[in-house]
Amino acid sequence: MTRDQGIRRPRTTVVAAVSIYLLAVGVWLVLSRQIRAPSFLRIALLTLRPRYASDVSTIDADAGRCYVAPLPRWLLTDLESSSSLQLYEDDRPLGPAHAMHDDIRRLGEGRYSHWGSRLYFSASDNSDPRTNGCRYAVREVPRGTDL
Repeated sequence: MTRDQGIRRPRTTVVAAVSIYLLAVGVWLVLSRQIRAPSFLRIALLTLRPRYASDVSTIDADAGRCYVAPLPRWLLTDLESSSSLQLYEDDRPLGPAHAMHDDIRRLGEGRYSHWGSRLYFSASDNSDPRTNGCRYAVREVPRGTDL
């Protein structure tokens, strides 16, 4: 046995042990409902359907610079994994996406989050999106696209 073979085997064992441990922790978190994970079947079905696109028509005030709009429950959201929705203001993409709700309320400037069946967002200029004359729309974008 060479010196390199003796070094590689313990590293491989450590990587395998850590991987098994992390998998077990993930399974425990899902089973104990500490985190929500979408089912494999749900993810598979969602990838086979056409991408969602819609105007944001119903908008309610939340707090500070934040407003909320309803979205379909069947979309994958930041609550479950990572939303693939992009928010547009007059056809210009807003962001950053996946923002903390307190940052949307406090800072605004186009931040948004898709959480559960709701879209939390702010206008790019922190105006009231119900009265500022801008058109808001959401579209699912392919995974891996920078949001």
